[in-house]
Amino acid sequence: MIELSSKIDGQRLAMYKTAVFFTEVFGIFNILIILYATIFETKQVSRKRGAFINLCVGTLVAVLSDALSWLHYSDETGWILYCITVIAFLAPYYVNAAFIKFFHLSIAKKTEIPSIYFQVGTVLSIVVATICTLEILMGNMFSVIGGVYYDGPHYNMYLTGYMLVFIYIVILISVNIKKMGLHDSIAAILFILIPIIFICFNLINPEWTFSISSLSIDLLVMYIMLHRDYENTLHDREKATRLLAHRDELTGILNRLAYSEACEECEKIPTMGVLFCDLNGLKYTNDNLGHKAGDKLLCDFADIIKSCFDEKFCFRISGDEFVVFVPSTSEKTFINKYTRVVDKVNHMEWPIASIGTSYGSGKEIKDL
Repeated sequence: MIELSSKIDGQRLAMYKTAVFFTEVFGIFNILIILYATIFETKQVSRKRGAFINLCVGTLVAVLSDALSWLHYSDETGWILYCITVIAFLAPYYVNAAFIKFFHLSIAKKTEIPSIYFQVGTVLSIVVATICTLEILMGNMFSVIGGVYYDGPHYNMYLTGYMLVFIYIVILISVNIKKMGLHDSIAAILFILIPIIFICFNLINPEWTFSISSLSIDLLVMYIMLHRDYENTLHDREKATRLLAHRDELTGILNRLAYSEACEECEKIPTMGVLFCDLNGLKYTNDNLGHKAGDKLLCDFADIIKSCFDEKFCFRISGDEFVVFVPSTSEKTFINKYTRVVDKVNHMEWPIASIGTSYGSGKEIKDL
Protein backbone atom coordinates (compact mmCIF):
# COMPACT_ATOMS: atom_id res chain seq x y z
CA MET A 1 0.00 0.00 0.00
CA ILE A 2 2.86 2.36 0.85
CA GLU A 3 4.59 1.63 -2.46
CA LEU A 4 1.31 2.18 -4.36
CA SER A 5 0.69 5.47 -2.55
CA SER A 6 4.26 6.62 -3.30
CA LYS A 7 3.81 5.72 -6.95
CA ILE A 8 0.54 7.68 -7.18
CA ASP A 9 2.14 10.72 -5.47
CA GLY A 10 5.06 10.51 -7.89
CA GLN A 11 2.73 10.39 -10.89
CA ARG A 12 0.74 13.36 -9.55
CA LEU A 13 3.93 15.37 -8.99
CA ALA A 14 5.12 14.56 -12.51
CA MET A 15 1.74 15.67 -13.85
CA TYR A 16 2.00 19.01 -12.00
CA LYS A 17 5.55 19.53 -13.25
CA THR A 18 4.48 18.84 -16.83
CA ALA A 19 1.55 21.27 -16.48
CA VAL A 20 3.80 24.01 -15.08
CA PHE A 21 6.44 23.43 -17.78
CA PHE A 22 4.02 23.65 -20.71
CA THR A 23 2.22 26.61 -19.12
CA GLU A 24 5.52 28.43 -18.95
CA VAL A 25 6.44 27.48 -22.53
CA PHE A 26 3.12 28.97 -23.64
CA GLY A 27 3.93 32.06 -21.57
CA ILE A 28 7.34 32.39 -23.28
CA PHE A 29 5.70 32.46 -26.73
CA ASN A 30 3.21 35.01 -25.41
CA ILE A 31 6.05 37.25 -24.13
CA LEU A 32 7.99 36.94 -27.40
CA ILE A 33 4.93 38.06 -29.38
CA ILE A 34 4.40 41.04 -27.03
CA LEU A 35 8.09 41.94 -27.24
CA TYR A 36 8.02 41.79 -31.05
CA ALA A 37 4.88 43.93 -31.21
CA THR A 38 6.38 46.50 -28.81
CA ILE A 39 9.71 46.80 -30.65
CA PHE A 40 8.58 46.60 -34.28
CA GLU A 41 4.90 47.56 -34.33
CA THR A 42 4.70 50.38 -31.76
CA LYS A 43 6.78 53.08 -33.44
CA GLN A 44 6.48 55.64 -30.65
CA VAL A 45 9.81 56.23 -28.92
CA SER A 46 9.46 57.10 -25.24
CA ARG A 47 10.95 56.32 -21.85
CA LYS A 48 7.77 54.43 -20.99
CA ARG A 49 8.15 52.16 -24.04
CA GLY A 50 11.80 51.56 -23.11
CA ALA A 51 10.78 50.66 -19.55
CA PHE A 52 8.17 48.23 -20.90
CA ILE A 53 10.74 46.52 -23.16
CA ASN A 54 12.97 46.19 -20.08
CA LEU A 55 10.02 44.67 -18.21
CA CYS A 56 9.40 42.23 -21.09
CA VAL A 57 13.02 41.08 -21.17
CA GLY A 58 13.09 40.60 -17.38
CA THR A 59 9.83 38.62 -17.48
CA LEU A 60 11.12 36.49 -20.38
CA VAL A 61 14.26 35.60 -18.38
CA ALA A 62 12.16 34.80 -15.29
CA VAL A 63 9.70 32.51 -17.09
CA LEU A 64 12.35 30.88 -19.33
CA SER A 65 14.71 30.11 -16.43
CA ASP A 66 11.82 28.73 -14.35
CA ALA A 67 10.72 26.51 -17.24
CA LEU A 68 14.27 25.16 -17.73
CA SER A 69 14.64 24.55 -13.99
CA TRP A 70 11.99 21.82 -14.27
CA LEU A 71 14.23 19.74 -16.56
CA HIS A 72 15.90 16.60 -15.23
CA TYR A 73 19.19 17.13 -13.40
CA SER A 74 22.13 14.94 -14.42
CA ASP A 75 25.84 14.76 -13.68
CA GLU A 76 26.63 16.62 -16.90
CA THR A 77 23.97 19.34 -16.67
CA GLY A 78 23.51 19.54 -12.91
CA TRP A 79 25.61 22.69 -12.32
CA ILE A 80 24.02 24.45 -15.36
CA LEU A 81 20.49 23.71 -14.16
CA TYR A 82 21.51 24.75 -10.65
CA CYS A 83 22.58 28.20 -11.98
CA ILE A 84 19.38 28.43 -14.04
CA THR A 85 17.33 27.64 -10.91
CA VAL A 86 19.13 30.41 -9.00
CA ILE A 87 18.24 32.83 -11.83
CA ALA A 88 14.63 31.57 -11.69
CA PHE A 89 14.52 32.48 -8.00
CA LEU A 90 15.99 35.96 -8.40
CA ALA A 91 14.59 37.11 -11.78
CA PRO A 92 11.06 37.87 -10.44
CA TYR A 93 12.57 40.49 -8.12
CA TYR A 94 14.12 42.17 -11.14
CA VAL A 95 10.68 42.04 -12.78
CA ASN A 96 9.23 43.79 -9.72
CA ALA A 97 11.84 46.55 -9.93
CA ALA A 98 11.22 46.92 -13.68
CA PHE A 99 7.48 47.13 -13.08
CA ILE A 100 7.94 49.82 -10.43
CA LYS A 101 9.92 51.87 -12.98
CA PHE A 102 7.24 51.35 -15.65
CA PHE A 103 4.50 52.18 -13.16
CA HIS A 104 6.31 55.38 -12.14
CA LEU A 105 6.59 56.54 -15.76
CA SER A 106 2.94 55.61 -16.39
CA ILE A 107 1.53 57.93 -13.75
CA ALA A 108 4.22 60.65 -13.87
CA LYS A 109 2.32 62.42 -16.70
CA LYS A 110 -0.95 62.37 -14.79
CA THR A 111 0.06 63.34 -11.28
CA GLU A 112 3.01 64.68 -9.34
CA ILE A 113 4.29 62.11 -6.88
CA PRO A 114 7.76 62.10 -5.26
CA SER A 115 10.05 59.55 -6.91
CA ILE A 116 11.28 58.50 -3.44
CA TYR A 117 8.18 56.33 -3.02
CA PHE A 118 9.11 54.31 -6.11
CA GLN A 119 12.79 54.20 -5.12
CA VAL A 120 11.79 52.67 -1.76
CA GLY A 121 9.93 49.91 -3.67
CA THR A 122 13.01 49.22 -5.80
CA VAL A 123 15.29 49.14 -2.76
CA LEU A 124 12.86 46.80 -0.97
CA SER A 125 12.95 44.44 -3.95
CA ILE A 126 16.79 44.51 -3.99
CA VAL A 127 17.01 43.88 -0.23
CA VAL A 128 14.66 40.88 -0.37
CA ALA A 129 16.52 39.52 -3.43
CA THR A 130 19.82 39.84 -1.54
CA ILE A 131 18.42 37.93 1.46
CA CYS A 132 17.13 35.21 -0.91
CA THR A 133 20.57 34.99 -2.54
CA LEU A 134 22.21 34.37 0.84
CA GLU A 135 19.56 31.74 1.67
CA ILE A 136 20.18 30.03 -1.67
CA LEU A 137 23.94 29.92 -1.02
CA MET A 138 23.24 28.34 2.40
CA GLY A 139 21.02 25.73 0.75
CA ASN A 140 17.85 26.85 2.51
CA MET A 141 15.79 27.73 -0.59
CA PHE A 142 16.08 24.52 -2.58
CA SER A 143 18.16 21.39 -2.92
CA VAL A 144 18.80 18.77 -5.59
CA ILE A 145 18.92 15.17 -4.37
CA GLY A 146 19.38 12.31 -6.79
CA GLY A 147 18.74 14.61 -9.74
CA VAL A 148 15.42 15.75 -8.30
CA TYR A 149 14.64 19.32 -7.20
CA TYR A 150 13.15 19.87 -3.70
CA ASP A 151 11.92 23.04 -2.02
CA GLY A 152 14.11 24.09 0.92
CA PRO A 153 12.99 24.82 4.52
CA HIS A 154 12.91 28.58 3.82
CA TYR A 155 11.09 28.42 0.47
CA ASN A 156 7.99 30.05 1.99
CA MET A 157 10.18 32.97 3.06
CA TYR A 158 10.96 33.52 -0.62
CA LEU A 159 7.24 33.65 -1.45
CA THR A 160 6.56 35.92 1.53
CA GLY A 161 9.28 38.34 0.45
CA TYR A 162 7.88 38.38 -3.06
CA MET A 163 4.42 39.19 -1.72
CA LEU A 164 5.89 41.90 0.53
CA VAL A 165 7.16 43.82 -2.50
CA PHE A 166 3.80 43.34 -4.22
CA ILE A 167 1.95 44.65 -1.18
CA TYR A 168 4.09 47.81 -1.23
CA ILE A 169 3.19 48.31 -4.92
CA VAL A 170 -0.49 47.81 -4.04
CA ILE A 171 -0.18 50.60 -1.47
CA LEU A 172 1.34 52.89 -4.13
CA ILE A 173 -1.54 52.10 -6.49
CA SER A 174 -4.16 52.60 -3.77
CA VAL A 175 -2.80 56.04 -2.85
CA ASN A 176 -2.84 57.22 -6.48
CA ILE A 177 -5.81 55.28 -7.86
CA LYS A 178 -8.01 58.37 -8.37
CA LYS A 179 -5.26 60.22 -10.21
CA MET A 180 -4.36 57.27 -12.46
CA GLY A 181 -7.72 56.91 -14.16
CA LEU A 182 -9.96 53.84 -14.36
CA HIS A 183 -8.24 51.83 -17.13
CA ASP A 184 -4.69 52.29 -15.85
CA SER A 185 -5.82 51.47 -12.30
CA ILE A 186 -7.46 48.21 -13.41
CA ALA A 187 -4.36 47.21 -15.42
CA ALA A 188 -2.00 47.95 -12.51
CA ILE A 189 -4.20 46.11 -9.97
CA LEU A 190 -4.44 43.04 -12.23
CA PHE A 191 -0.66 43.02 -12.61
CA ILE A 192 -0.39 42.68 -8.84
CA LEU A 193 -3.46 40.56 -8.14
CA ILE A 194 -2.84 37.69 -10.58
CA PRO A 195 0.57 36.61 -9.17
CA ILE A 196 -0.62 37.10 -5.57
CA ILE A 197 -3.50 34.67 -6.20
CA PHE A 198 -1.09 32.04 -7.54
CA ILE A 199 1.39 32.68 -4.71
CA CYS A 200 -1.41 32.04 -2.18
CA PHE A 201 -2.21 28.77 -3.98
CA ASN A 202 1.49 27.88 -3.83
CA LEU A 203 1.61 28.56 -0.07
CA ILE A 204 -1.39 26.25 0.41
CA ASN A 205 -0.15 23.57 -1.98
CA PRO A 206 3.60 23.59 -2.89
CA GLU A 207 2.85 21.67 -6.08
CA TRP A 208 0.84 24.56 -7.58
CA THR A 209 3.81 26.62 -8.71
CA PHE A 210 2.15 28.74 -11.39
CA SER A 211 3.14 32.15 -9.95
CA ILE A 212 6.06 32.67 -12.36
CA SER A 213 4.10 31.62 -15.46
CA SER A 214 1.36 34.08 -14.44
CA LEU A 215 3.83 36.91 -15.17
CA SER A 216 3.18 36.41 -18.90
CA ILE A 217 -0.51 37.18 -18.28
CA ASP A 218 0.58 40.29 -16.38
CA LEU A 219 2.69 41.36 -19.32
CA LEU A 220 -0.28 41.04 -21.66
CA VAL A 221 -2.29 43.33 -19.34
CA MET A 222 0.52 45.90 -19.32
CA TYR A 223 0.87 45.69 -23.12
CA ILE A 224 -2.82 46.51 -23.49
CA MET A 225 -2.26 49.44 -21.12
CA LEU A 226 0.76 50.66 -23.14
CA HIS A 227 -1.00 50.20 -26.49
CA ARG A 228 -3.99 52.18 -25.23
CA ASP A 229 -1.69 55.06 -24.29
CA TYR A 230 -0.08 54.85 -27.73
CA GLU A 231 -3.48 54.97 -29.45
CA ASN A 232 -4.51 57.96 -27.30
CA THR A 233 -1.30 59.75 -28.29
CA LEU A 234 -1.96 59.04 -31.97
CA HIS A 235 -5.55 60.26 -31.56
CA ASP A 236 -4.38 63.50 -29.94
CA ARG A 237 -1.81 64.07 -32.69
CA GLU A 238 -4.39 63.34 -35.39
CA LYS A 239 -6.80 65.75 -33.72
CA ALA A 240 -4.13 68.47 -33.53
CA THR A 241 -3.13 67.89 -37.17
CA ARG A 242 -6.75 67.98 -38.29
CA LEU A 243 -7.27 71.21 -36.38
CA LEU A 244 -4.28 72.80 -38.10
CA ALA A 245 -5.46 71.58 -41.52
CA HIS A 246 -8.89 73.17 -40.97
CA ARG A 247 -7.68 76.45 -39.50
CA ASP A 248 -6.82 79.64 -41.41
CA GLU A 249 -3.31 80.49 -40.27
CA LEU A 250 -3.72 84.27 -40.45
CA THR A 251 -7.15 84.93 -38.94
CA GLY A 252 -7.46 81.84 -36.76
CA ILE A 253 -10.95 80.97 -38.07
CA LEU A 254 -11.83 77.89 -40.12
CA ASN A 255 -10.68 77.62 -43.74
CA ARG A 256 -12.18 76.48 -47.06
CA LEU A 257 -11.55 72.78 -46.35
CA ALA A 258 -13.54 73.04 -43.13
CA TYR A 259 -16.21 75.01 -45.01
CA SER A 260 -16.60 72.24 -47.62
CA GLU A 261 -17.00 69.58 -44.91
CA ALA A 262 -19.43 71.80 -42.97
CA CYS A 263 -21.63 72.18 -46.07
CA GLU A 264 -22.16 68.40 -46.11
CA GLU A 265 -23.01 68.36 -42.40
CA CYS A 266 -25.41 71.29 -42.75
CA GLU A 267 -27.62 69.30 -45.15
CA LYS A 268 -28.97 67.45 -42.08
CA ILE A 269 -30.01 70.68 -40.29
CA PRO A 270 -33.66 71.79 -40.74
CA THR A 271 -33.12 75.59 -40.78
CA MET A 272 -30.04 77.51 -41.81
CA GLY A 273 -29.04 81.15 -42.04
CA VAL A 274 -26.03 82.12 -44.15
CA LEU A 275 -23.95 85.30 -44.28
CA PHE A 276 -21.67 85.85 -47.25
CA CYS A 277 -19.12 88.58 -46.50
CA ASP A 278 -16.87 90.30 -49.03
CA LEU A 279 -14.14 92.47 -47.51
CA ASN A 280 -13.96 96.02 -48.94
CA GLY A 281 -10.69 97.61 -50.01
CA LEU A 282 -8.27 94.74 -49.33
CA LYS A 283 -6.35 95.26 -52.58
CA TYR A 284 -6.25 99.03 -52.02
CA THR A 285 -4.96 98.50 -48.46
CA ASN A 286 -2.27 96.06 -49.60
CA ASP A 287 -1.14 98.34 -52.45
CA ASN A 288 -1.12 101.61 -50.50
CA LEU A 289 -0.53 100.70 -46.85
CA GLY A 290 1.33 97.41 -47.18
CA HIS A 291 0.46 93.76 -46.61
CA LYS A 292 0.73 94.04 -42.83
CA ALA A 293 -2.12 96.55 -42.93
CA GLY A 294 -4.05 94.17 -45.22
CA ASP A 295 -3.48 91.31 -42.79
CA LYS A 296 -4.72 93.48 -39.95
CA LEU A 297 -7.87 94.32 -41.94
CA LEU A 298 -8.59 90.60 -42.41
CA CYS A 299 -7.97 89.84 -38.73
CA ASP A 300 -10.13 92.77 -37.58
CA PHE A 301 -13.08 91.52 -39.60
CA ALA A 302 -12.52 87.92 -38.44
CA ASP A 303 -12.65 89.20 -34.84
CA ILE A 304 -15.95 90.99 -35.56
CA ILE A 305 -17.72 87.87 -36.89
CA LYS A 306 -16.24 85.71 -34.11
CA SER A 307 -17.68 88.10 -31.53
CA CYS A 308 -21.16 87.86 -33.09
CA PHE A 309 -21.37 84.19 -34.11
CA ASP A 310 -20.25 80.72 -33.06
CA GLU A 311 -16.61 80.46 -34.14
CA LYS A 312 -17.03 76.88 -35.38
CA PHE A 313 -19.35 78.19 -38.11
CA CYS A 314 -17.12 81.09 -39.28
CA PHE A 315 -15.04 80.43 -42.41
CA ARG A 316 -12.55 82.29 -44.59
CA ILE A 317 -13.12 80.68 -47.98
CA SER A 318 -10.77 82.84 -50.10
CA GLY A 319 -8.56 85.92 -49.88
CA ASP A 320 -11.25 88.46 -48.96
CA GLU A 321 -14.38 86.28 -48.71
CA PHE A 322 -15.91 84.99 -45.48
CA VAL A 323 -18.96 82.79 -44.87
CA VAL A 324 -20.89 82.37 -41.62
CA PHE A 325 -23.46 79.64 -40.93
CA VAL A 326 -26.19 80.18 -38.33
CA PRO A 327 -27.84 76.73 -37.94
CA SER A 328 -31.06 75.76 -36.17
CA THR A 329 -32.35 79.24 -35.45
CA SER A 330 -35.49 81.21 -36.31
CA GLU A 331 -35.39 83.73 -39.11
CA LYS A 332 -36.07 86.56 -36.66
CA THR A 333 -33.13 85.61 -34.45
CA PHE A 334 -30.94 85.26 -37.53
CA ILE A 335 -31.85 88.78 -38.73
CA ASN A 336 -31.09 90.18 -35.27
CA LYS A 337 -27.63 88.62 -35.36
CA TYR A 338 -27.09 89.93 -38.89
CA THR A 339 -28.08 93.44 -37.76
CA ARG A 340 -25.62 93.22 -34.89
CA VAL A 341 -22.66 92.44 -37.15
CA VAL A 342 -23.71 95.13 -39.66
CA ASP A 343 -23.80 97.70 -36.85
CA LYS A 344 -20.25 96.77 -35.87
CA VAL A 345 -19.06 97.02 -39.48
CA ASN A 346 -20.75 100.41 -39.92
CA HIS A 347 -19.10 101.80 -36.80
CA MET A 348 -15.85 101.98 -38.78
CA GLU A 349 -14.89 105.07 -40.78
CA TRP A 350 -16.18 103.17 -43.77
CA PRO A 351 -17.79 99.71 -43.93
CA ILE A 352 -14.96 97.20 -44.22
CA ALA A 353 -17.20 94.49 -45.69
CA SER A 354 -20.31 93.98 -47.78
CA ILE A 355 -22.59 91.35 -46.25
CA GLY A 356 -25.37 89.40 -47.93
CA THR A 357 -27.78 86.97 -46.25
CA SER A 358 -29.87 83.95 -47.08
CA TYR A 359 -32.20 81.84 -44.95
CA GLY A 360 -33.77 78.47 -45.65
CA SER A 361 -33.38 74.73 -45.18
CA GLY A 362 -30.06 73.00 -44.57
CA LYS A 363 -30.73 70.82 -47.61
CA GLU A 364 -30.47 74.00 -49.72
CA ILE A 365 -27.13 75.02 -48.24
CA LYS A 366 -25.30 75.28 -51.57
CA ASP A 367 -28.10 77.33 -53.13
CA LEU A 368 -28.18 79.58 -50.05
